[in-house]
Amino acid sequence: PTLDTFASASDTKSFSRVFPNLTLTHFVSDNLTLHAAYGENYVTHVDIYPYFISQRALFAAKNISFQKLWNAREMETSRNVEFGMHVNGSNWSMTPTLYYAKHINKQAVLYDPALNATYPMNNAEATGYGFELEADYKPSNAFKWYGSFSWNRFYYAQDIYSEGGSLIDVKGEQVPDAPEFLAKSM
Repeated sequence: PTLDTFASASDTKSFSRVFPNLTLTHFVSDNLTLHAAYGENYVTHVDIYPYFISQRALFAAKNISFQKLWNAREMETSRNVEFGMHVNGSNWSMTPTLYYAKHINKQAVLYDPALNATYPMNNAEATGYGFELEADYKPSNAFKWYGSFSWNRFYYAQDIYSEGGSLIDVKGEQVPDAPEFLAKSM
């Protein structure tokens, strides 16, 4: 078989960076702790290929090779700050947390009108902040309930330019892979 160079990447990508994490915890009593944390994280997305292959003709019409898309991939990084507490009762506990995050090279799968294609792009900044409350209750040795609720405002801090050159108007919009409200119980 012959190699389809238009749909191949010959260059490798390497990412290297130190990601600090620091948590300070204050033990107020046996039943109450307070914490403050700062941390940096990363995500490396490599999911562009299936989108490219399934829409190859659309990319080819604009002379955008897989190598060009691969070269544009960046490591998504975030800086995160949180403040929280953990309270224990005799048969219950509760952990409320406030948080703030700044993401660079945030990825989302978006529609590019210049190409008439949908694919992952990761060239925007995003900001997130919110609140989470986790709680559990154990009325007996045979039964335990756990629940959590979170409110997450995670939005694009800028518009995105696509590989096709389109300006995608997403500034201020909620990031699609982050629900604003989330609740779970078991």
